[in-house]
Amino acid sequence: MAELKHKAELKILSITFSPSNTHLAISTTHGFIMYSIYPLKQLSSAIFNGGISLIAPLWEQRLVLLVGGGAEPAFSRNELHFWDDARKEVVRVIKLSEPIVSLRAEEDMVAVGVSKGILVYKVSSVRICDQLPACEKWNGCMALSTGSHRKLLVWPHKQQGSMAIKFYEDEKVGKQSVIPVSSSEIVCISVNTEGTLIAAATKDGTMIRVYNSDTGELMQELRRGSYKCTVHQILFHKSNKYLLCTSNRKSVHIFMLKNTGLENSQELLKLNPKVKNKTSR
Repeated sequence: MAELKHKAELKILSITFSPSNTHLAISTTHGFIMYSIYPLKQLSSAIFNGGISLIAPLWEQRLVLLVGGGAEPAFSRNELHFWDDARKEVVRVIKLSEPIVSLRAEEDMVAVGVSKGILVYKVSSVRICDQLPACEKWNGCMALSTGSHRKLLVWPHKQQGSMAIKFYEDEKVGKQSVIPVSSSEIVCISVNTEGTLIAAATKDGTMIRVYNSDTGELMQELRRGSYKCTVHQILFHKSNKYLLCTSNRKSVHIFMLKNTGLENSQELLKLNPKVKNKTSR
């Protein structure tokens, strides 16, 4: 297989981190690349005659879930492809009746987002084990955790400004709860590795709120800035001491979280190539 870096006009379409944030997968206009972060090292890559818009590796199983995208998709946007990275080939395809807009996968669970809601699959049996409705203006944001403490899926509830949480226990669908966040639309959600904390950002992008997934208690409010923006991604550090946020303002914010012996809500770092030594906007 040719080296991916030699492909002309390579553009990044999405970036996905592993649950522990020790690995990352990058989908591009001509395939994908996977890296370890500590140390930074390329682990694998693949070239296709078209783009991959969504990627979700199942790291332990050497399976990579792929959805075509970009100007010239490698596959139909209605199809979920299972790529065997050891054999370097597609080993399974799930065909849907509408385009896939979001994708999350951990261990034996896969959450596939379409315009009307979320389909939850068991990887081992490739069967749907749950179907969840989405809110009217859903942009595909959702978060999945299969950590040691609990397995759960979080997405915007049909009531605007609220999050729905579905718990899964021992092959069974468990309880569902709702957490009110704001009066505006939720556009980004993240869950920590253990599934105990949930972070959410709304349409204005000025605040990030962190909740206890079990009780729904608001644990902390983090001010990203005073000007409105679109939050693209939220990530918990594996130690749960820090939370990272990126947005369309071309900045990265890292916050300290509670119960770390450090000052609450303190912003540690802001990386902005155009604006330096200024208060966050």
